[in-house]
Amino acid sequence: MIFGCFPPQEKCEWSHLKSFVDQYNTKFGKVYTRSACLDVEERNKKAPELLLEAPGETSIVLEHKSVVWPTKHLSDHHNEHHLGDRLHILLSDLFQDSVYQLAVDAESLKGKTKKEVERFAEQIADIVLSDVINAKSQRGIGKRKPIPWSFRHFPPDERDETFPKTGIRVEVWERFETSPGIGRKILEQFETLPGVGLKVLEPSETFQGVERAKSGYTEEFERLAKDAAEKFAEYANSMKLLLVQFYGDSPVALSDEDIIAIIQSAQLPELIDQVWLGQPEWVSEYDYEIAWERVR
Repeated sequence: MIFGCFPPQEKCEWSHLKSFVDQYNTKFGKVYTRSACLDVEERNKKAPELLLEAPGETSIVLEHKSVVWPTKHLSDHHNEHHLGDRLHILLSDLFQDSVYQLAVDAESLKGKTKKEVERFAEQIADIVLSDVINAKSQRGIGKRKPIPWSFRHFPPDERDETFPKTGIRVEVWERFETSPGIGRKILEQFETLPGVGLKVLEPSETFQGVERAKSGYTEEFERLAKDAAEKFAEYANSMKLLLVQFYGDSPVALSDEDIIAIIQSAQLPELIDQVWLGQPEWVSEYDYEIAWERVR
């Protein structure tokens, strides 16, 4: 699976990778523990993220990489969070009595600077605050400026476990769908905004998009693997594990088999002993944990 949302950034990735160590120990009957956050302690040179050690065992060094394509997805994704964070500051005082949803057009946030996104949030907030009664209705309000958006009360029968108990939920809609009939709810969100609709991808466009995605992810994976190998150079006596998760935001989706094939067919530096892929393991309809599988 390709993840859309990135985990919080921390100096030491132990909180994200502890589950891998637990799974590794359980799978192989080992008792490895964290010995050092190398990239924090070795500030003057490139180093892997974690050193693991266990009595009588070969030490392990871990490097965790996020394989992102398109490469601009990271900054575009941050824009979504910038918009939501700013709106919560500007609107939260008046919209804590129930649940409200702001739907915005994803294309309009792509390639924008943080200041531009914050300005969008301020303009949207001004419009919402000027018409609070309609903004709190189920139909809501919406405009095409500064970007296509709609704001409305979200009734209980439409909510699921991903919604907050009160406050504002920001939903970013893509304009693409791969087959007719999917995404009617998106059109409903923008029903008051003429000209903002879905682009249906033709089969030929879908095929071309998949091939571009495969090529893009392969190139990025090989680049990151090379970078990881450079960090492993001083740990010849340790087992060197590269852990990867794939991230992106594309109108076409790659299958799990596609992702595994990318890893298995890529040109891998000799210094890397194993590659493990992080995938979601669903613990409920709306929540998952990361499960790690060795794929090379």
